[in-house]
Amino acid sequence: MDLHLKEIFFSDPTGNGVTDLVLGILFILSSYHIVLYVQNKNRAFLLYSLYTFLIFCRHSFLGQGDIFDLVLSPFRPWFIDTGFKDFIVWIYTCIYFYFIIDFVDLRWAKSRVNKVLISLVISITAASFLSMAISFFQGTPDFITESYTFFFLPVAVVASLLGMYALLQSNSPVRWYALVGSIALLSSSLIPSYLELNGHVLNEIVPEHSKFNVFYIGLVIENFLFALGLGQKERIIMRERNKSQENLIAQLKENESLREALNFGLEKKVQSLSRRSEEHELERLKAEHEQQLIALKISSLRNQMNPHFIFNSLNSIKLYIINQDTTNAVYYLNKFSKLIRKILATTQEASISLEEELETAELYMSIENIRFNNELQFQIEVEEGLNTNGIKLPPLVLQPFIENSIWHGLSMREGDKILNIRAFKKDGDYVVISIQDNGIGREKAAEFKNKKIIKKDSIGMKLTQERMEHFTQDKKKPFQMHISDIKDGDLALGTRVELEIPLN
Repeated sequence: MDLHLKEIFFSDPTGNGVTDLVLGILFILSSYHIVLYVQNKNRAFLLYSLYTFLIFCRHSFLGQGDIFDLVLSPFRPWFIDTGFKDFIVWIYTCIYFYFIIDFVDLRWAKSRVNKVLISLVISITAASFLSMAISFFQGTPDFITESYTFFFLPVAVVASLLGMYALLQSNSPVRWYALVGSIALLSSSLIPSYLELNGHVLNEIVPEHSKFNVFYIGLVIENFLFALGLGQKERIIMRERNKSQENLIAQLKENESLREALNFGLEKKVQSLSRRSEEHELERLKAEHEQQLIALKISSLRNQMNPHFIFNSLNSIKLYIINQDTTNAVYYLNKFSKLIRKILATTQEASISLEEELETAELYMSIENIRFNNELQFQIEVEEGLNTNGIKLPPLVLQPFIENSIWHGLSMREGDKILNIRAFKKDGDYVVISIQDNGIGREKAAEFKNKKIIKKDSIGMKLTQERMEHFTQDKKKPFQMHISDIKDGDLALGTRVELEIPLN
């Protein structure tokens, strides 16, 4: 058995089927993780899928006498003669570093080593395209081949060592998967490179083509560990989501129990009323009951925001503290405490001014923006001459709409993320509050929601509409709410929500 394994190891991997087996594993891993990326939009899955796919492509082109001969054999001379074989190694190695940074969340832990590592990887990426461009214009692969040997290989080793040091300093629960996998990949990559550079000495002992067997062994070990690590990370995310969902469901059940208890108490009180005061007392109890239900709805709205939002906000601020970024930690902690204080204070009031509501909305968007790396561009515009201090409305009216815009529209958008809030008069009878984003639109958001394993129905907008209708029931004109999609033909450009609040 040992002799048979030795013969396989020292034989040509293309002839003994090892190459086909490894390429099959890489193709399956690439396809599977691109599906995972489409489902949950975690960039680590996309980077890992690209990484495995590029390795698959490179070794498919380099093989001979394998299952790809019929399709790829005409292109193999071009692939080798242009230097593209070295360029693709350069690129998938850079993608590998970007994957590790995302996989272990090194981008958040802003230590000096991590900053140097990220800068080094960006420089390697830029150098790869520059070298390929120079070779292309020269019409010979000499420049990229020399750059690969004398620049890329030593710099990639330095970056790998820095990455391993950063992994040792990380507190991520998946860091050991990344560390052991990186060591396996680095070892299996350096040994073939050494054999290739010294083949004229070692060919008598170790056949030249055995270097691919060494690389394939390390590659399979690394991919196996990374697949396990990605699965572990997905389980951690799902466990946190399930916990938040369970807390919300428990709170809603508690509110339902309180509502039933209030209904039961109301029925008992009605039965005990005397005939003479029955009509008067009934009206009073109904009004009291409606106020209690409104308070419960406010509590439901507040508790819908609290579990997940507070956890993630404090976690983001914690990262600033861990990274000793005192300025940002104090800045956002002050904003967070001010927001919580406003929420606790305003939800005890039947109404607040529009000015206070806009201040709360600004604080909420500032805190949420931490998790977007401050990529969210938000703006609040108030029409000149509008007395925001004299306009009253229930507390926390805008929060559900802002949350929907951020997490269902903007979070899935690539590029600029813009959220505008405008307050202006309309026809002298209404003040309009417009919440407009440039997100993916309601249709696309619904498609993503249907693909999710856990589907959470937002009750905030429905509660807000009911509260506003009750709040404005004694006005001359009714409250109105309009939700519209902003489109250019079939292209979704965002969503606009308009709340029309009667003034008199």
